[in-house]
Amino acid sequence: MLADVAIGLFLIFIVLVGFDSFPLRIKDPNWVLTTARNLCNTMLFPLVGMVLLHLAGALATPNEPVHARRRYFSRLAILAALGYLMLVPLIGFANWRGVRALDAANKADIDRIKQNNQRLTSEIDAATSPKDLQFRLRALRGPALPDSLLDQPLPLLQKQAKNIMRQATNLAVMQAQTPYSASLVPIYVQSAKLALLALLCAFSFAAVAWLSKGNLSLYQSFFNN
Repeated sequence: MLADVAIGLFLIFIVLVGFDSFPLRIKDPNWVLTTARNLCNTMLFPLVGMVLLHLAGALATPNEPVHARRRYFSRLAILAALGYLMLVPLIGFANWRGVRALDAANKADIDRIKQNNQRLTSEIDAATSPKDLQFRLRALRGPALPDSLLDQPLPLLQKQAKNIMRQATNLAVMQAQTPYSASLVPIYVQSAKLALLALLCAFSFAAVAWLSKGNLSLYQSFFNN
């Protein structure tokens, strides 16, 4: 009965993780972090299942099918320990790709702003009158030039438009999210938490991975050797 319950727990784990993890998207940082979180949050199901199998094996000494099942899933527990251990570099890889993507997006935004500023500057310099300047700025969605300012000299209006454009550019650059932005600190903290949980999960599965040869766990075998 305990061995059958263990199988049920293994299947629950597969369903909970499998449905949210497919299709595989190893290159997607969000997928890696979400899958790692699901694996760590649901690891108690297979871990308890392994404990039940060991308990079943201890209670049913002459029952060979139970012991065969115990040996089989102990080998899977070894793979699980290695898999959780591999989550640590994957989490680091996901954060690295996220930082790279953020840098690329910021660079693209800055390049787009610079190109737009070049077009605006050309149009501002090409304006022949305040009315013409207002029309050109509206066409390119540049700084707004209200009708109340159209009686001012054109050179003054051109200078004011360039100053507004420069201030807007500086503000956009300052507000751009960088890898060192405070808003990203919670993501780094969660990633560190996930990495630590993955290490603890790997240790837990190594502790329940029973090696029939020597009658000890994978974890114990490291110290006995």
